[in-house]
Amino acid sequence: MFRKRIRPAQEEMRGTAFTIIFVLVWYAGLMRGIAGGGFQSAYLLFLVAGLLPVFTAVQGVRRALFYRRQGREIREFGNAARGRIVNVIMKSAPYEDSHHRTRYRRYYVLEAEVPDPVTGVVNRIESPAYSRPIHRYLASPEVTVYTDRTGWKHYMDDFQWKERKSDPGIFEENRVFDEYGRGAVFGKALVILIMLLMLYNIIFH
Repeated sequence: MFRKRIRPAQEEMRGTAFTIIFVLVWYAGLMRGIAGGGFQSAYLLFLVAGLLPVFTAVQGVRRALFYRRQGREIREFGNAARGRIVNVIMKSAPYEDSHHRTRYRRYYVLEAEVPDPVTGVVNRIESPAYSRPIHRYLASPEVTVYTDRTGWKHYMDDFQWKERKSDPGIFEENRVFDEYGRGAVFGKALVILIMLLMLYNIIFH
């Protein structure tokens, strides 16, 4: 069975494993240099610089855990209603890459129609943004929509996933390339493997 767990973008911890291994390689190299030639004042800058990615990673994890907790609270204490996904909205947000160039990251927002159980009025509700094209993996538009007590925050869950990735989706006309799919996972795993080998060579050679 093809089963996915795709979290909203604000709940992701993407890059944490890469950052941890990079910091280990960074400090292992520094420690080897210090052990071989003694401590020099120039090493102090590199020791402090290594804390920057650690701080960034910790902040990213704290942010993701905050929104995961918020989503869990909405599901546990909010109002639940069955809805039907009727549209996927693609949005672009600018960000600055490591070379200070402006890039654009694409996000996907699901729009669902939810009938009011009292009045029968159909409301359109948007999901949190996803960094992956979640609609490509859904076998049915049926979904549970959770709304918090304020009525402003919404969360979608109980998705019906495809049995196989190749099965037809609910919005075939909006098929897009999944930049974080299997190929991207393989690429990241390869980079992590290379860094682990670098760490091994630094420590044992």
